[in-house]
Amino acid sequence: DNSPNVLSSYTDLLDSAGMLYEVFDTANSNNEPDLSTLQAYPLVIWFTGDEWGGFAGPGSSGEAALGSYIEAGGHLLLSSQDYLYDNGLTPFGQTYLGIASFDSDVNQSTVTGEDIFDSIGSVSLSFPFSNWSDEVNPATDAFLTFDGSAGNAAVRKDGEHGGSALFFGFPIITLPEESQSLLIAEVMNWVGDTPEPCPADCNGDGFVNVSDLLSIIEAWGTSAGCDINADGIIDVIDLLAAVGAWGACP
Repeated sequence: DNSPNVLSSYTDLLDSAGMLYEVFDTANSNNEPDLSTLQAYPLVIWFTGDEWGGFAGPGSSGEAALGSYIEAGGHLLLSSQDYLYDNGLTPFGQTYLGIASFDSDVNQSTVTGEDIFDSIGSVSLSFPFSNWSDEVNPATDAFLTFDGSAGNAAVRKDGEHGGSALFFGFPIITLPEESQSLLIAEVMNWVGDTPEPCPADCNGDGFVNVSDLLSIIEAWGTSAGCDINADGIIDVIDLLAAVGAWGACP
């Protein structure tokens, strides 16, 4: 949503941290990056600005691509105050973001860093648009990363194969500038020196081999399993992708 357009707040933050990046604009729609696009990057920062009412955060195909990306070792930071309002708590939100429950529009005014963000402490939030921030409660296998004045505010969930996700129920650009810089520094530490994602490695053992082919064949024709290209169906395209990536992962 471009009313207001807050993209420059994010790019300024990344520029100041010396991070290289590319921008993918969904144009306020579900025209979202697919797995082949996502897997070129060790970190995806996804924000929704003031959008609500239909397109805040990933839609079903975007969620499928992100799930496969995380399973292959990718890292996601999703910052959205209305993703849960628009989509509810989906299986993606439970399985990959580590959200147990939420309460929309609680209007967080201050947050306190926890877990990997404990260096940030307690700070006030300043919104460039209406404050519809959420309460977000972590699942038992997830971690609280920010507490808030109106309940839990952000969570972290680690995947099984090195990938991980952070979800913020408030826009990270509402933090004070100094706290934003600390947050990005901790995010860079969180990502670390990660290997290039390897989506064809269905079992996460670091190799694409016959066991991965068997996983694809076992789930043939379904949407649950090793959907390498994240198109919602496990078929010959995924089989060919596995053959094409044969051997050790990068």
